[in-house]
Amino acid sequence: MSSIHDLDLKETEGSVIHPVIPLSSEKVNEHKIYLLENGEDCLIYIGSTADPDTMRKLFGISSVDEIPSQQYDNPLSKKLNEVINEIRSQRCNYLR
Repeated sequence: MSSIHDLDLKETEGSVIHPVIPLSSEKVNEHKIYLLENGEDCLIYIGSTADPDTMRKLFGISSVDEIPSQQYDNPLSKKLNEVINEIRSQRCNYLR
């Protein structure tokens, strides 16, 4: 995991990739944005209170509420969203 909310603030030595941050809940801050990749998948975590200006510059949105819903009008999609929402309710909304 590496931070991407501060890409323009950090100087890197010979690489555009920032130093790796340990993947743990203690290191995740709701005010920041992170890139998580495992060699196969790449995910972006946007903290619920991330800076609106940074989100606008990176993604063209100013709030996590503007992220399009992935729920479609069919039973399978609705069921998946029910499962995700139940997991979120059990885990203090850390699952994005």
